[in-house]
Amino acid sequence: MGEPTYRSLLEMAAEGIVIVDRDGRIVLANKKAEELFGYRSENLLGQEVEILVPESLRQVHGEHRTRYLANPHNRPMGAGRDLVARRKDGSEFPVEISLSFAGEGDDMLIMASVLDITERRALEEGLRESEARHHSLIDAILDSTAGGIIIRDADFKVGWFNKALEEYFGIQRTEVIYGDIRNLVELQIGPKIENPEAFLQRIATSHDNGGGGGEIFVIHILNSEQRPERWVEHRSDPIRSGLFAGGRIDHFYDITEVKLSEEVKAKLMDERIRQLEDELRSLDRLKGQPTTSVTAASFGAGSLRDGFPDIYQELVTGYGEIMDLALEQHAYKVQHNIAEKLRDIAERLAFMNGGPREVIDIYTSALKQRTDHAIAGKSRAYLAEGRFLVLELMGYLVSSYRNLAGACRQETFRPKKGDEHE
Repeated sequence: MGEPTYRSLLEMAAEGIVIVDRDGRIVLANKKAEELFGYRSENLLGQEVEILVPESLRQVHGEHRTRYLANPHNRPMGAGRDLVARRKDGSEFPVEISLSFAGEGDDMLIMASVLDITERRALEEGLRESEARHHSLIDAILDSTAGGIIIRDADFKVGWFNKALEEYFGIQRTEVIYGDIRNLVELQIGPKIENPEAFLQRIATSHDNGGGGGEIFVIHILNSEQRPERWVEHRSDPIRSGLFAGGRIDHFYDITEVKLSEEVKAKLMDERIRQLEDELRSLDRLKGQPTTSVTAASFGAGSLRDGFPDIYQELVTGYGEIMDLALEQHAYKVQHNIAEKLRDIAERLAFMNGGPREVIDIYTSALKQRTDHAIAGKSRAYLAEGRFLVLELMGYLVSSYRNLAGACRQETFRPKKGDEHE
């Protein structure tokens, strides 16, 4: 292959080709190089190659060229560094350069393939700016949410820890980012919560078997001088794709107000149940029957559940249907005759000599049936409605016993046939 053929190949190259001799003087430049640098080929021949380098870098470039001549080999130039070239008009532009050589000694020639990467750099910069804006937006969203969020990768490394969690646990995110979430839970969260072992177990096993998914785990954050007492719900969801694929997002929701409200309601309900139990004992005495312990395992011949399982199950089913109606009434603002249905159950219980223990058993069984496969929000709604309904049912049960007691008194004091003439 002759010289004209080699020159034709160089002229067809997509990159700028500049060939220099051992002294660093240009011996050939193709048309693409002319376009890149703004020189005609004849104006470059014989010039030192540093003419194509920014003035501030020419001395350094000369030193690099000397080192390359001592150990010539094919390689990218300036690996890991941003390279810049200079045009005839003095303007500069980013480049990628590959070096190769031929010959040896005084006959050695060095070929530099030069690629203008101005458009690529502009695209990369645009992508970086877009990504920075995207991350800034995501960070702002994560920090503005009232719920706590931890994002962790497949190796348990914490990728994000938002502002709400800093407040919940008194931990600065800078202390935990890129750390192992298991260490975070054990060393920094554990001492601040009740039952830390259970929470650590939940976190540690979630990657292996999907544990801790939609299930709700309640964390009780203990009171201290730095933090108020708080209850937080935890849920963990898998990350299917992206940078954190194989990891999980841990959600934390503050339920302190709900928890305290439930505790107040529970205490009020306990007090109301005690009042109703006292009233039922009084009614037992009015009927002339021995006082029945309402906390005993059975009433009369045995508990309703054991003695009359079919009737008991009917009452459980009926009470569950009433809870459904109560939820529908609350959600859709419709009216159902709930009071009448509760009175029917109360009258059947009174007739069977049932008391508060049976009421609680029926409520508990119906609640379990309704919440076994319900989502957390609906379960809480069943729990709230069920508690109000059980108090109402207790009240109707007392009224039913009053009616029975009144009937007993009338029967006791009604004159027997023939006595009215004595």
